[in-house]
Amino acid sequence: GLSSAVSGAVVETLSDTYADTRFGSAVDLRADTIVKLRYRDTALVALPTPTRRIDQAINLSGLATNHFGHWIGEFVPRLRHIVQLPELASTPILVNADMPGSHFELLGRLCDNPVLRMSRDEVIKVGTLIVAPTITFFPFDLKPGHSVPIEGQAAWSAPAMRFLRDKVLATVDAPKPTSPDAIYLSRENSSWGRPLNEDALLARCSDLGLRRVRLETMDFAEQVVTIRRASTIVAPTGSALNMLIFARPDTRLLILTQRYPHNWGGWVGPLREIGLDPCMIMSATGDPFVKHARYEIDIIGLASRLKEQAD
Repeated sequence: GLSSAVSGAVVETLSDTYADTRFGSAVDLRADTIVKLRYRDTALVALPTPTRRIDQAINLSGLATNHFGHWIGEFVPRLRHIVQLPELASTPILVNADMPGSHFELLGRLCDNPVLRMSRDEVIKVGTLIVAPTITFFPFDLKPGHSVPIEGQAAWSAPAMRFLRDKVLATVDAPKPTSPDAIYLSRENSSWGRPLNEDALLARCSDLGLRRVRLETMDFAEQVVTIRRASTIVAPTGSALNMLIFARPDTRLLILTQRYPHNWGGWVGPLREIGLDPCMIMSATGDPFVKHARYEIDIIGLASRLKEQAD
């Protein structure tokens, strides 16, 4: 934890990122409206007055829960520990109210606990707050020029992937398809990390035998079925790739990424451990310091790889 100054009093604050003994000082504060300043182990925090009090809750609220990549990779895997404690089966889970409906649907497929929704500007005083750890150091953003090594940046683990996959697939009916279905997970509605020449690829999807898919337009069960029934999945790097954990072991996975893989090594290993075999098609462009840098897809290389697999 950190020592925090709140209204003149010094309190202890729990933080998975700011208090990380190795890399906490590299975390960028710009997206966090509550933490105003941070110096070593002390932070200045501005909190509104609590509006309600509850006796006990499990915490799954926090910065970026409304972003799918953080919800499924940073927050939801904590339930792997919580569900092993039967005495917590009726304890309410504290979540942010502004999450998309698909986030709540995923939560409901993992446990039956009641859900307490809180707004971003609300503070709730909890008598006993149950907190489980993240899989790994999982910051929302890092300072420019940070020194956090690739292997120290956010990644998954095979046990967390298995937990989510097994729990969800037990609740979703997704029979194996009778005919091949090659899909492309488009980022055309994304404001960041979209490949520079994705429009050119989208124009060629039909020629390449790919069906364009936008997972964000589906409810969670539809997303799982789409991934589960695909014989080939082509996708640029982005949060939609978290859904690969629901793919079948025989599904071909072609991941389009920039020249610099950043923390992908921490994802490919666990994916292989649960029986999947992703193939990385790397661009000639990219940025070694910007994880979500835009890049050009090697469309010719992709077409060649798809043809090889078809043959």
